[in-house]
Amino acid sequence: MLPVFFSQQPAYKNKNLAPEERAKVLLARMTLDEKAVQAQCLWIQKSQILNDSGDFDEAKAVKNVKNGLGELARLNENAGPNSYGYHPKQAADLYNKIQHFFTDKTRLGIPVMVHEESLHGQQTQDASTMKSNGNATVTVDIKNTGSRKGADVVQMYIRDDYSSVTRPVKELKGFKKIWLEPGQSQSVTFVITPELLSLYDKDMKWIIEPGDFTIIVGTASDKTESINLRYPGKIFLGFFFNNNF
Repeated sequence: MLPVFFSQQPAYKNKNLAPEERAKVLLARMTLDEKAVQAQCLWIQKSQILNDSGDFDEAKAVKNVKNGLGELARLNENAGPNSYGYHPKQAADLYNKIQHFFTDKTRLGIPVMVHEESLHGQQTQDASTMKSNGNATVTVDIKNTGSRKGADVVQMYIRDDYSSVTRPVKELKGFKKIWLEPGQSQSVTFVITPELLSLYDKDMKWIIEPGDFTIIVGTASDKTESINLRYPGKIFLGFFFNNNF
């Protein structure tokens, strides 16, 4: 006779059950306090879960939101104490820390809803959004930190991270030559159009595949910075280089 194993997962977390059944089971388990906080939102009061540096403070969270939380609003908005504007990676790391607390450290493990206010997509510092048929803008700040006037060629490469056909590790998609006086800085902008992300598929059709791309910018093959770009969407990408001519 084969042993019988029973899942320890609560029924309300069983994705195979109907949403109505899962909700009924969850509501039956919830205390009055746990129900009440699902109607609450932290916005200006984000200091209740963030430390003085703007990072997630688990001790504060245990004290202030131990029963869960319905919504966390505008985490990237500079509003209220301990509130900062975050760059995309910083924002993602912070969101993950907060979400893991609610799913792993609260009694019922209910995720918190997080929202930002923008036209669409994620609102982050140094970022903007666009329609799917728009362009992405890459801006690079170049500075001559040497004592002589000099020239350099700023190059932009694109790599398709996940394509249906084999593509080069990186493809040169743009370059611009600039002259700089000692101590002078100059911004160089590249426009990434859908055409630059397109490819010939296995049927030799010229298409663009939605997905992730790596944008690589630099003044030499060994002096580059990279950042990810997801299509469709538009992101303002910024880099800063110090060049000694």
